[in-house]
Amino acid sequence: MKKTRITAGILAVLGIGIYLADGSYGVLCILVSAFFVLLCMALYTLAEGRETELGSFFPENGEKNQNINGSIIIKNSSHFPVFRGRCQLNWKNTLTGEEGKEKLSFAAAAGKTTKIPVSVCTEYSGVCQLSVDELEYTDPFVLFRRRENKHTEAKITVFPTIYDIPEKMLDNESFNMESFLYSSERSGEDYGETYQVREYRAGDNMKQVHWKLSARLGEMTVREPGYPVSHAVMVFMETGFDRKFPEPQKMDQQISLALSFLKAFADEGISCQLGFYDFDEERAKILQAENTDEFWQTAEFAIGAGRSCEGLSGLKKFLESAEEWQAAHYIYVTAGKETDDVEYLRREATVTVFDENTEFPG
Repeated sequence: MKKTRITAGILAVLGIGIYLADGSYGVLCILVSAFFVLLCMALYTLAEGRETELGSFFPENGEKNQNINGSIIIKNSSHFPVFRGRCQLNWKNTLTGEEGKEKLSFAAAAGKTTKIPVSVCTEYSGVCQLSVDELEYTDPFVLFRRRENKHTEAKITVFPTIYDIPEKMLDNESFNMESFLYSSERSGEDYGETYQVREYRAGDNMKQVHWKLSARLGEMTVREPGYPVSHAVMVFMETGFDRKFPEPQKMDQQISLALSFLKAFADEGISCQLGFYDFDEERAKILQAENTDEFWQTAEFAIGAGRSCEGLSGLKKFLESAEEWQAAHYIYVTAGKETDDVEYLRREATVTVFDENTEFPG
């Protein structure tokens, strides 16, 4: 457009110079006609696109390293066609930070809808947010332009690779619901496991009486029943990092490994939950996948979880929000370093850690 304007300006100056030099009536007519055309183009640029609507269509899900095809939709409801329009598609992977942009050109007939085909490709899994925030209109000679704020957006969930977890990694007694762990801090209803012993109180069930100990102490003593850990295993996905986010490859591997474990446990019939803290919604989330549909729904929530690099661990926030939650075995998966807060888990359960130094199975 800049070159076109410079060329038009040079021609106008030459025309005026020729007219001033010889006073030709024909040159004057040409100059007047040219200026009239310019005025018409300026007015047309102001008029076109006034009743334009902007939309988009993209699939909800996609795959890594594959073109995800969609379209930007321009609906022109006015009586003036758009001879030449432009816009820019911006996209960003919120999980890994990948981003890109593409300039698009279009023409829209009066009263018609135009679809601009576009494609997006991301190397890693995550949520790709796409948006167009502005439309630009120009006249047929590209001398004038007008910009108008229009907005459309779309979201594509790009799923990670799901790997087969080796069977030996699932062969662990603490994954078996028949091997309960009992809380040392909460009483329950299982008289087979003692939480604590205390003096008899009026109203206590006689089944709780510890007869041998009562005879030895000379006073009635009862057993406080233990509280069983009802959740065999939790895959915990870390969402909080220190100062900066890990490399995109590490973030992609983290979500792949966490979801691969979740699916492997579900396939083996082992009770398992996926836990994480969503920094965007500021709450802990505990999800379970008992079938294929639930698994992919859970995967979508996990991929889109809000993450933070302000130094707070997602595990700490999770424990603060879900104090009553307890599992027999935690699989802690992080794209960075293991947080010190993992020690809180080790006090009550078995913990397996997969961090930035773990050799990835893929």
